[in-house]
Amino acid sequence: MSTCHSTTYQPLSYLFAIVLLLALASSGMAEESTWPQFRGHSHRDQHPDENAKIPLAFSVDEGQEKNLSWQADLPGRGPSSPIVAGGRVIVTASGGREQSELHTIAFDSGTGSKLWQRTLYATGRTLTHATSANAAPTPATDGEYIIAFYSSNDVICYDMDGNLKWYRGLGLDYPKVGNDIGMASSPLIVDSVVVVQAESQGDSFAIGLDIETGKNIWKIARKREGSWSSPAIFHDADGTKLVLLQSGDVVSAVAPATGEEKWRLETECNRIPSPLAVGNRVFVASEGLSAFEVEGDEPDLLWQSGKLAPGSPSPVFHDGKIYVVKRNGILNCADANDGQILWKLRLGTDSQWATPVIAGNHMVCVGTNGKVAIVNIVTEKEIASPDLGQTITASPALADNAIYIRSDARLWKFAAEGN
Repeated sequence: MSTCHSTTYQPLSYLFAIVLLLALASSGMAEESTWPQFRGHSHRDQHPDENAKIPLAFSVDEGQEKNLSWQADLPGRGPSSPIVAGGRVIVTASGGREQSELHTIAFDSGTGSKLWQRTLYATGRTLTHATSANAAPTPATDGEYIIAFYSSNDVICYDMDGNLKWYRGLGLDYPKVGNDIGMASSPLIVDSVVVVQAESQGDSFAIGLDIETGKNIWKIARKREGSWSSPAIFHDADGTKLVLLQSGDVVSAVAPATGEEKWRLETECNRIPSPLAVGNRVFVASEGLSAFEVEGDEPDLLWQSGKLAPGSPSPVFHDGKIYVVKRNGILNCADANDGQILWKLRLGTDSQWATPVIAGNHMVCVGTNGKVAIVNIVTEKEIASPDLGQTITASPALADNAIYIRSDARLWKFAAEGN
């Protein structure tokens, strides 16, 4: 970039804007339309894109395709969600004998063409429950690096062009980590730290890895018990980022740079849904669903509702309301201030592992039977029920005014005409 010597002719606001844009670009967040990790931007600001325009109807039936931008075959299975950044859609999959092949694939988000595929081999336990796969955790990106994590406790770092930066087999360093039904906690990137929650009946821990090298920054012991909840970001009163780690009987808030525990909440938790932080409130799948208000280092119970017990999907927050999909396939909407149920709706999705996503006034719920429920959360009605015809356990991703959904065999992009 050339240097301008006539800076006196540039308005100060213009120069500030240029500096701000450069800072955003260097942080990997220059593009607004991204979905960088499990639950997208929910770890950052909790607010879905009010202006997002996703298709409210779509079809993959041959000869009757509707709002299908593209579809791509995948080389292996995976409950992991797609992520979107830098014009790429990144997906992990596991295949081969005993799911030992660890695939990471990047597609062009506009055309669906495969940009690159990398395959490495697992160093840890690969066997999982039949409903899961080795590629269960959702990858994460900061716009510069991609972190792919697998049930075998292999952590792989690529750059955005697929160049391998480092590879850690946590099962080699900690041989007893892992369990017979598989691991599923998704990694979280906080500044320059990769946070991985690896909780099992043997070696059980949370670990912070240097994103540049993969080396341990910190490691803290966790209860020897399987847990599939993913870490989440909580912003303290002064704006400091903390990482929430949810286990079967505790939610800990730790400093991402050191692993130092800042506060803890001892409560029996569902070990599958992940915690949700909104402002100074934390929503936890405990005794149904519980809301805690955090002032300093003291979490206080705000409300608790046994009627809002989530199934496998994590709770979702939007516009002062909390949404929970129960095990019986019923979507509950409650006031986030007091937990009072405002309305409920039986979905046509059968069982559901995927966490719902919200764009504007619409929620997208994906069932394991491949049926999708698109719900208008203002009118409280299911307005469309596309059927993708395949088993789906991955949560969808939203970016580019489009919705990305993956099954074990295929990745789809659905967008309204003109997007």
